[in-house]
Amino acid sequence: MTPVRSRPRTWPTIVATVTCALAGLTTAAAHASCKTPLPNVGLRGLDASADTDPVHAVAAARSRLDQAAVPPLDQAQLYAIIADAYDTIGDDEEARRAVAAGRASLAGLARDAASDGVLLRLALVEADGAETDAELVRVRRAIEDWEARVDRRSLGYACLLLVRGRIEGRQADQELAARDGLLAYQLAVDLGEADARAEAAYQLGTTYRRAGLYGDASRLEDEVIAYTRARGQTAALATALWEKAQVVFDSGRTAEALQLTEEVRRMDEALQDRIGLAFADAEYCRELLVLQRLDEAASACGRAVGVFRDARRQDQAAGTLDSLARIALARGNPSRALALLDSALANGGRDAAPIVLPVLYRDRAEALRRVGRTAEAFAALQRSLELGKADDDRRRSLAVALLTARQQIDRVGRETQALREQVELERERTASRELTRRLAIGLAVASAALAAILGYLLASTRRHGRELRRQEMILRATAENSPDALALLDARGIVQFANRDLFGGDSAPLPGRPLGESAPAGPRAAVEAALAAL
Repeated sequence: MTPVRSRPRTWPTIVATVTCALAGLTTAAAHASCKTPLPNVGLRGLDASADTDPVHAVAAARSRLDQAAVPPLDQAQLYAIIADAYDTIGDDEEARRAVAAGRASLAGLARDAASDGVLLRLALVEADGAETDAELVRVRRAIEDWEARVDRRSLGYACLLLVRGRIEGRQADQELAARDGLLAYQLAVDLGEADARAEAAYQLGTTYRRAGLYGDASRLEDEVIAYTRARGQTAALATALWEKAQVVFDSGRTAEALQLTEEVRRMDEALQDRIGLAFADAEYCRELLVLQRLDEAASACGRAVGVFRDARRQDQAAGTLDSLARIALARGNPSRALALLDSALANGGRDAAPIVLPVLYRDRAEALRRVGRTAEAFAALQRSLELGKADDDRRRSLAVALLTARQQIDRVGRETQALREQVELERERTASRELTRRLAIGLAVASAALAAILGYLLASTRRHGRELRRQEMILRATAENSPDALALLDARGIVQFANRDLFGGDSAPLPGRPLGESAPAGPRAAVEAALAAL
């Protein structure tokens, strides 16, 4: 689940000056397909490498496909890896071919959770590569069909929201795109899905930049940069740094943006990512142009426009041609600038991204003015102002949509949290009532048991008392008729009964007193010692 640069967005980042407008020409790029885990655990390592080294991932997946007797489900998963890797480096044609091959592998299998998971991944990659209006309508409908079949508290649903948000953005449905992006980010946070959170943060950062909310954009891109750097996701890191460079450039910090772009170029060269390097070169060209390093800027733009044309990326080629035209104007060659701008606006400007058109017409007006074609220059300037106003209106609309969606989601979040707290409180109250009920039952049972025990003890005491009294009566009767002196003592040596004096005196020992007290002083110690021994 990684952000990549592949295609332009339709949302504008037009600002008051030409310099800032140029910073947004490339606009935000797409992400790779959002990833749910593949059914085959053994393929997940290769799947992860599509984020870190997509070129190697494609080669390794094709090598496995060349092996004999690969099961159809595994074939489909390998094609999903290939499609995702190509989407990562922005090769839409190859990504579409891989999607078609993956679906063909699944065609003869029964539908189950495993095959559905692979089909969803293929659908998301396909949707991510849609460009024309007809394609966008078709893939958006397909994604919405999937919505009813995906658990709304799952990673798959977060991925669906992200891709649908990108489609909605290309169709200029700002409010829906903002809402889906924010929902996807919040869901990824709630689920603890770090990859999905990073992708959602990238997408939101791009959207905030288009809306001119650079503080939020920078914060989100920093989150993505920290995550991808820590995970070693080089391709994703390059894209996040590229997007951050645009945020910094839009904020007027050209030297800092240049440093970021130079790092991106080094990473793209190491990855052998031609299209990614072309995006970096195009951005590098614009930054160098602002710094008046014209020769270096021309070289970077020349490299980029060649790659874009080879890849049939006329939208990106048009933006890069405008930079070359501005270089020609700075060198005092308006005729060359006019030729470049006419090439960029060929086919009625339909090949250029909407965000680029106002600047193309503005620069064309300047070139026409310098070659003396004043009337045409005035018409081109009017067209530039019209397109710029429309794009500026859309930018403000996007900013409002973002803020509104964030407020709505925050409100829903607060309401959900309050509901959770209420449910937890009711659960605690129910548990407390249940505990009280169980305690009452326990006390009742314990009370009954205690009463039974006490009753038993009382009855036993009474029986023992009666038995003792009976024995005492027998003893008294026996002692009164006995010629011997008898005494009944308890275990402590206390007199319970005595029939006469034991020591030759006139009175019997007193009941309740120690026997030793009734002994004369002389033998008392010996009597007490005998009693202790007894």
